[in-house]
Amino acid sequence: MKFYLRILLTLAISLIMFVSNANGDDDYDYVDSFDLSFKVTFENNLYNGTVTEFINPVTKRSGLYVKINDTKITSLTCNGKNIELKNNKINDSFVETIKYGKIKIGLWGQGSNDVIVWLKPEQKKAFKELCSSK
Repeated sequence: MKFYLRILLTLAISLIMFVSNANGDDDYDYVDSFDLSFKVTFENNLYNGTVTEFINPVTKRSGLYVKINDTKITSLTCNGKNIELKNNKINDSFVETIKYGKIKIGLWGQGSNDVIVWLKPEQKKAFKELCSSK
């Protein structure tokens, strides 16, 4: 009985931590778009991060991504277009750009440069405009 109580308590704490963490990112939506492709280059090809569960709101499938923290980047691009950075440091998966404000990025997939992105609706619109211009 104590074993099941411990499992239940652990699950409850995990759920509370997940919900409280998700609330801080309420304004940001996962970008599931083939027309926006982000790439990031890390200083010395090194990054710090923790593996975190992610649930795709479109497909409802769960997966894992690397939540980046305390890491310097040398470049960020969207569809090959350079995004000017206000600060080249990623903390809690957020990087601040000059024109678009803070965006949330992480890593997923097989390659270390497969970037997963969350944007505010106005940021997504601005990036689509940027990437559609020649």
